[in-house]
Amino acid sequence: MDDFSNFKAEEPKVHDGSFFARRTIETKALRKLSFLAGSAVLLYVFIQNMLFILVELFGFMEVYKNNYLFSGGIDILMTVLGVFVPFTLLGRKMKSVSGEKEPVLSEAPNNFMLLLFGTLGATGCVMLSNIFSSYITYFISLIGYELSAPDINMPEGVFGFLLSMLRISVLTAIVEEYALRGHVLGNLRKYGDTYAVLMSAAIFSLMHGNLIQVPYAMLSGVALGIFTLKTKSIWPAVIAHAIGNGLSVATTYLIKIIGEETAMLLYSYAMYVLIFIGLVATFIFAFSTKDRPLRKSESVLKPIEKLYHFLFTPPTFAAFLIMLFITAKSVS
Repeated sequence: MDDFSNFKAEEPKVHDGSFFARRTIETKALRKLSFLAGSAVLLYVFIQNMLFILVELFGFMEVYKNNYLFSGGIDILMTVLGVFVPFTLLGRKMKSVSGEKEPVLSEAPNNFMLLLFGTLGATGCVMLSNIFSSYITYFISLIGYELSAPDINMPEGVFGFLLSMLRISVLTAIVEEYALRGHVLGNLRKYGDTYAVLMSAAIFSLMHGNLIQVPYAMLSGVALGIFTLKTKSIWPAVIAHAIGNGLSVATTYLIKIIGEETAMLLYSYAMYVLIFIGLVATFIFAFSTKDRPLRKSESVLKPIEKLYHFLFTPPTFAAFLIMLFITAKSVS
């Protein structure tokens, strides 16, 4: 196991022989972390596609499209097998490389008010990211490109609504935050919290696989990462993520009941209320956590070197290319 226990914030002299030894250790460790994170994304893509192939192969595609219990079960299986399992197994390997004692910050903060304002602030930032993403989509349409996102078949009725909320809002939020803000972000902190937040957000955004959601996932991923580190817990991010997804699910159902115009109007009001509350909460949260600065880089590697060594290992580079290819298919 690579030992990072002797890292210091100050950069050693270039002529110091220990500098080159430390540089080598850090480079190898970062590349191992990249290899494991990229492998988790590749497994996510592989398992997701294999499940669809099996559904097609055994003649269940029509059932998947028309039976919400069956499709909901398959989608839950995709989330658990495609995200939770790979990132849990490889995340443990990442922990042994990074030396982080608790990369997955899964405990709730002891201070309830910190948890409350952190959650409200994170929720507001998620909603704000949604608006920025909508403007990006609009400006892209002005230059002649149309962006698309995969259709999600929503089941009918109260039971269908509850099933969708469980799958899309609760389960997805817990699993994705555990994987990305827990394992990926948590194990990259030796290289600086800013770097860890950006890399985890980049992987999070590409995993969405379409340009409508990529800007939203990148912006919200940065915000969720910061709130995770400031509260020392993934739970504010989990709750904010769940609220964002849940609001979209609820709006989809309301469209069927009260019409698209009224439903979208209510959705807009809800978003702006959450943004206003979130901005106030973020201001209070920032003042309350001013004594909790983000961790500075403990690495001797330069920012461009850290970026290069993380992006250009075979699994991570392949994962980025595959996800970019999938994302490009959403543009017409």
